[in-house]
Amino acid sequence: MVREEIEANADLLPTGRMHRKRTPDPNKPVLTPMQRKVLSLYGEGLKGPEIAERLGIGSDNTVYVHLSHIRDRLGRDDNDEAVKHAREMGYI
Repeated sequence: MVREEIEANADLLPTGRMHRKRTPDPNKPVLTPMQRKVLSLYGEGLKGPEIAERLGIGSDNTVYVHLSHIRDRLGRDDNDEAVKHAREMGYI
């Protein structure tokens, strides 16, 4: 029974590595002031712990969460793409 269901729905199953398509959310402001600071420091070459220390953020994990939200808002898949796009758009 299970095999038949899988075979019947094979076209719905993912193939290969799945990537979530990131698209900017037009209902949110582009970047918060803190996100701009985090992304700017990342663009200067600082790493998570250095950014956390510089901004007085409790943890480098918080920095990585900011970077994830930034990528979501800018519709980019990695931090370097986010920095490049933010610079091109004048956000940082």
